[in-house]
Amino acid sequence: MNQHTILIHAQHTLKPFKSLFEGFFPQAQIHYETPKTLFINIPQTEEPENPEDLYHLLLSDLEEKITLINMPLAGSALLSNELFAKSIPALPSGYYDYETFLIEVIKHFPNIQTVIKRNIASILNPTLISNMIALGKYNLNVSNAASALYVHRNTLIYRMDSVKEKTGIDVKQFEGLMIFYLLFR
Repeated sequence: MNQHTILIHAQHTLKPFKSLFEGFFPQAQIHYETPKTLFINIPQTEEPENPEDLYHLLLSDLEEKITLINMPLAGSALLSNELFAKSIPALPSGYYDYETFLIEVIKHFPNIQTVIKRNIASILNPTLISNMIALGKYNLNVSNAASALYVHRNTLIYRMDSVKEKTGIDVKQFEGLMIFYLLFR
């Protein structure tokens, strides 16, 4: 079953959030927890349609500065729970999708950037990484990038899907491809 992970960080305490999440998502499982940070695995059947709405609901109901990150479960392979927990409090509070969160971490934490790069390189083969760089070079134009790589357009699309499946990074979107550009250019 596909799952998503919601990472939430509160400025003060997470006690009210735990009970809210248990009410909203009865089948969700707490994956990792600190006094201020909570990682919740949510089954696809309970996944919120718009996670940003969930952020605004929590923000208005609890009147607490929070950071909420919505990420695919595959994304947890790129950083340890401890590194996620370390980087989240340093970001401005708000809602982040997975790719935007990674871009912020890459920009502001050079030591964590190195870990992300190493983990992506261990998950993906060099061909997938170089294909994503070529895709960026051709401004997300799959046909032009495939032609330059001497592969069929559908092969490149398959490789893009493979990157998302293995890392959680959607390279069909600008932000996802930007992660590869920042790390591997």
